[in-house]
Amino acid sequence: MGGFIFSKHNYVSLKVLAIYDIGTPTGERLVYTKLKTAQDFCATGDVINGISLRLDYFNRDREVAQVIEKSGHNAQGWTQTHP
Repeated sequence: MGGFIFSKHNYVSLKVLAIYDIGTPTGERLVYTKLKTAQDFCATGDVINGISLRLDYFNRDREVAQVIEKSGHNAQGWTQTHP
C-alpha cells in the first residue's frame, strides 16, 4: 500500500490490484476505483466530473456521444479518444 498527496486533494492510502496496458496515452493516467473513494480523494462531496459507459457495440460510440451532447453534457466516443 502506498499513499500519495496531491495539492487540493485529500490523503488516501490505496492498494494497486492490477495494472493494464491498453496501449494509449489515455491509459497511462486511467484509474478505476469506487465512486466514494474518488470523491473523498478529490474532496468533491457528492459531485462527479466524468462517467464512462460500456456499449455492446463500440462502433456506435460517436452516435451515443452525440445523444449525450444533445442533453447538454460533453461527450467523446472511444474511437475519438483512442484512434
